[in-house]
Amino acid sequence: MIQVTAPLRTGIRHNRKLRSILHDEHDQLTLQLEIIRTAHEARDYLNTALTLQRFRSGLNAHVLKENVHLYAYLQQYLPHDSEEALLMHEFRREMHGVTRQALAFLKRYDAPGALNADSHEAFAHDVEELAELLAKRIENEERFLYPLYG
Repeated sequence: MIQVTAPLRTGIRHNRKLRSILHDEHDQLTLQLEIIRTAHEARDYLNTALTLQRFRSGLNAHVLKENVHLYAYLQQYLPHDSEEALLMHEFRREMHGVTRQALAFLKRYDAPGALNADSHEAFAHDVEELAELLAKRIENEERFLYPLYG
């Protein structure tokens, strides 16, 4: 039986532009949520639905990029039992919960006809909750997690 004593390396290299890219994606996701809210307030349910689809695509791409490039890199290079590694693992665990909530929101409203006058108030409430959740997550990532990347 072979025992591995050193951590396995995934081969993820540092990308000096990654923090900027992720920050720009945060800006885009925030802008899309604002467009969604504005379209919904105007009762433009078609534009709301279209922007929800773009938001879903952008969110999925962003989360994948964080998983593959940010978390994999940090897991590879942070000392296993360091405070930084513990913080990174907590952020990753929390990210899964936030992503689940966002995807549940999107699933609730992406069915044909789900956005209408009857769902107007519920959607307004739900999109506001999602926007607050993501704003807090984004602020914490940019303030505490991204600096770990260097």
